[in-house]
Parts: sequence; C-alpha cells; structure tokens
Amino acid sequence: MKTKFKDFIFLKKCFLFFFIFLLFLFLSFATDKDTLVIGSTSFNFSFDQYKYNHVKVLSINQHIFESLIYLDEIGAIKPLLAQRWINPDINTWIFYLRKDVFFHDGSRFTADDVIFSFKRVNYATDPSIIDKYNISLELKTIEKIDDFTVKIVTNYPNPTFLLKLRNCAIFPASYIEKVGFTRFLESPVGTGPYMNPIIVKENEKISSITMKRNEKYWGKKPDFKSVKFVLLDDEDTLFKQLIDQQIDILGWTSFNIFNKASNTKTIQRYATTGLRTNFLMINCKKEKNQYIDLPVNPFSDTKVRFAFYKALNIKKSVETILSSSASYANQIISPSVIGYNNSLPDNNYDLALAKTILKEANIRSFSVKIHTSILDELMRKFYQDLFENLNSIGITFEVKEIPNKELVTIKNNGSFAIVPFSLSCGNSDALFILSTLLHSKDESWGSYNNTGFINTELDKIIEEAASTFDEQKRIELYKKAIQIAYNDAVFIPLYHPNVLMLAQKWLKLKVRSDERIYAFEITK
Repeated sequence: MKTKFKDFIFLKKCFLFFFIFLLFLFLSFATDKDTLVIGSTSFNFSFDQYKYNHVKVLSINQHIFESLIYLDEIGAIKPLLAQRWINPDINTWIFYLRKDVFFHDGSRFTADDVIFSFKRVNYATDPSIIDKYNISLELKTIEKIDDFTVKIVTNYPNPTFLLKLRNCAIFPASYIEKVGFTRFLESPVGTGPYMNPIIVKENEKISSITMKRNEKYWGKKPDFKSVKFVLLDDEDTLFKQLIDQQIDILGWTSFNIFNKASNTKTIQRYATTGLRTNFLMINCKKEKNQYIDLPVNPFSDTKVRFAFYKALNIKKSVETILSSSASYANQIISPSVIGYNNSLPDNNYDLALAKTILKEANIRSFSVKIHTSILDELMRKFYQDLFENLNSIGITFEVKEIPNKELVTIKNNGSFAIVPFSLSCGNSDALFILSTLLHSKDESWGSYNNTGFINTELDKIIEEAASTFDEQKRIELYKKAIQIAYNDAVFIPLYHPNVLMLAQKWLKLKVRSDERIYAFEITK
C-alpha cells in the first residue's frame, strides 16, 4: 500500500513539474515575442488618413502620426504634441508645443509643422472628403508665435474644436516640401511610437502592414518591437489563424466569429459598450418613392413613421438574436456619449397603437422594399425577426440584399425607402451625429442626412449647441435635439453594437469604446 501511495505521489509531482514546465515555456514565448500581429478583414487604406476616414485606417495611422491631443480609453482629452492650451476668448486658441519631439527622419517638430498640417486640412483637402467626413477645421487664421507656440482663431465659437484635432495628423513640413507628397505617402514620416511601415500586396490588395518601434520615441516605448497588421477578406481564415497562434489579436470582430470563440481555451473574448448606434433611416420626401406602391410616400407623414416604429419589437429582437453582442438602443446616441438623453423612454412595442395611428393617417396598407447589404446568417435572422409583425398592420415588406457598394450609392443619392445605417460618435460627443445626421442638409450641415428630413426648430438647437462653450448648457441642448429626433421618427434606433475583440490570453489589453486598436497600449 505504501509503495502504491509513493508511486501516486511521484506521478503527481511529475505531472506538476510537467505542467510548470509547459507554463514556463508558454510564458517565455509570450515574454520573448517581439512582434504583435493584429488581424482584420480587408479595407481600403492610405497613409493620408483623410482619404479613408475610417476607424481602422485611423488606428493604423496613429501608430505613425500624432496629433496635438489624444483621447484616452474613457474619452477624456489629454495633451500629446501640445503640452497645454488656453482660450483667451471663445474664438482663440493658443497651443504650447512639446520641445522634445523629433520626426522619424531626425528633424525637430515645431510650430511650422502644425501650421503646414492644419492649413492642408483647412484649405487644400478634397472638398468631397470634407463634405463626407466633416474634417475641415474652418480656421480664420493660424499663426506662429514662436517655434513652439501656435495661435489659432476660428471662424466662429467652436467648443468641440479640440475633439476635431484628434484626427488631424501632424506631418513634417520640411520633409514633404523636399520629397513631395506622393513620395511622402510611399515613405511616411511622423512622430509616433512606430515607424518605417512596409506594405505587402497580393493581387493588388494590401495583405499586411508592418512597422517597427521608434527607439527614439519621445514618450513611453511600446512593449513590442514591431507590429504587423494582417488583412484578409475571409474572417473565418483569420479566426483559424488566431486559434493556430499565427496572429495574436483578431480586431473589429463580427458577432458570428465572436460567438464561435466561446468554447476556446487559449483565446480571451473582450467586449465593451461602444460609441456606435445602428438604426433605420427612413426616406420622408413627399414625392412618389419607387420602392413603395403608393402615389405619395406615406413616410412623409410623421404618424406613419411612428406607427412603423411602434410595430417593431426592437428590444426583443436585439436581446434574443444579437444577445451579448449588442444592447438595445432607444436613441441614436450611445449611453457612453456626452449628450445621451437618459430621460427618453424606451420605444414600447404596441401593435394596437400602430394600427390606430395608421388609421388616423388614412393609410390602410402598402408595400415597401427595405434595402440592406449582403447579410450573414445572424443579421438575416435579426431583420426577419424585427419586421415580422409589419404585415399585421398592413405593411407588406421585402428585404432586398445588395452589395455594400450599391447600398452606399443609394444612401448617398437618397434613392431608397428604408435602409440600415450606422454612425459612431468617435470623439464621445453627440455633436457629430446631431450636426451630420439630424440637421437639414446644406453646404455646412447634414452631410449624412439624405432622407429629405427638415426640422427648422431642430436646426436652430443644433446650431446653438455647436457654439455653446458652457458644457452643461450644451448637453441640455443635445438632449432636447435628441428628444425631437425621437418624436420625428426618421432615424429609428435599433442597437448599440458592442466593440468585440479576440486575443491570445497572454496579452494584457483593454478594448476601447471608440473601436481604435493601438499596439502601443497593449502589453505582454
């Protein structure tokens, strides 16, 4: 008996030592790994981030280029290339720059680079890009006080001016003047923690972007000596590479892939409430709509739009189909965004009320075609569930899936009846969505409002908010605008998608609500 007991103890010790040995090997691998590999589905990319103003493009570029300020993981404004700033009056901003910063080519960062970079965004950027992404700084003057001080005067009071600066990369003026902008984009130079990017293409599409650590970086050095972004069309292939440890992080993960990872032992799932809202956009122009079988568009009547809204059991569809991947939205602003209206009620599903409202609007029945992009199985199931009760109030519907490029075209042209749309307040402030979506469309406002929706009272509130420096007063104006949007029911909120990420368990990271992924924030 004693011999068997000793054998058991011996085997137990052997197993323990073996486990410790494997753990040591695993930790050694994690500690010694010099390159962080981040996978993503493919996207259009340029080192001129104003060409494709998208969260993935911005994420990669901000490894190389820096701005005067940055937003931390909770959306607070922090100094970056600017050490501090003051407002002598509501139109004037004076920035005091860091004196210990050098570009990757060894040249010193000065006020000249700020002026060069800001003038490009203010004046020389393609007008179609400014209209689409609302990035123009709209400066009246910008001047150099000395090598490390810049004075800016805006055209009008702009309380969210600092937030606009977040995506305004500072380029090296002397380097670009020497080599030209085309050459600069081929060999970009910035002040950021990573440098010397190498792009690999397959079949004329970018398959990877690799950059090395800036060993002379003015700030804290990143843990990883290099970072590699792997871009593939097929997310399932990326997921397999994650399982096989060929990549370390699968960023911007879809609902389907995120759910697939629930039973994996080596992969950690990360989810956090994002700043994005997915909603339905309803065309409310009065004239005949080609996708509705009535001589006049019934959705030009607020009552009909609200009846449609009441016939959607949105909360049930989100909670049963999308589950932990998203949260129900009762407004177009995420709870994490400044200006969220917490007094707004949920849209209580009510078929009887929907029928009554349609009767009051003298609408018996009609059919409508709803356009979406090509859906995966989960989202197809979601929309089927969402619209299942429309027939019972006399609205016959067809969900027409089309390629995303076509969907973007009909959205931009306003040639649709109902389409899904998604917007993010990436800077954590509601003004972006209010000014680009809710405001009526003109040269300066409403760049995403292709619905024909006009509410002059709402326009005045948004314009007042845009020039109000008192934050509490501005927030109250935001809330008032969101209440009006809720009542008008042109933009029907559906859900706030969670920001989803999959990563190897040995990594230490936090998922940002603004969807950005920065290698310099990730440690071993």
